[in-house]
Amino acid sequence: MSKEQHVRELALAPERAKLVQLIGSRAPETLDRYADLRSRGNTKSAHELIMRLHFDIREHERNAGSRVRKMGVRTATKFTLALDRFVGDLLRARAGTNTTGRIYRPTGEGELSEVLSQANRAEAAFQKAFAANPKSTLLARKLSRIQRAKGSYTEALMTLSVRPKTF
Repeated sequence: MSKEQHVRELALAPERAKLVQLIGSRAPETLDRYADLRSRGNTKSAHELIMRLHFDIREHERNAGSRVRKMGVRTATKFTLALDRFVGDLLRARAGTNTTGRIYRPTGEGELSEVLSQANRAEAAFQKAFAANPKSTLLARKLSRIQRAKGSYTEALMTLSVRPKTF
């Protein structure tokens, strides 16, 4: 990571922390932990588990014939890092004393990726739906995700900060 990228990451850290806090506060009734994919396995057994998962998945891809191209070093490194973060979140949630041991992420990623290819249209549709139903946590999260994907972190924060009026 270059120095410029590192500085950019540090500048975004407070906004990311605020986003995670707001996402968690929109569903206070649940004790599930939001998986922000920033936790990492620190123990030797966690690293062994991650590497075992990595090699098992690659073996399954080979046996099933689902991989078209051979995985290169850079892709394998990114894949291992993603596994590390996912498993890290699972382990952290499991080790927590005041949680259920489960994590959650927004669902419908496949559908959302199709929508993100038409980001302006999707954002307008989600804004209209969210305006009609501002109590919807799901709509707020999906709209916020689109805004974050576009790099509009301030808008994403504002979307998650909207507090519906209680009667």
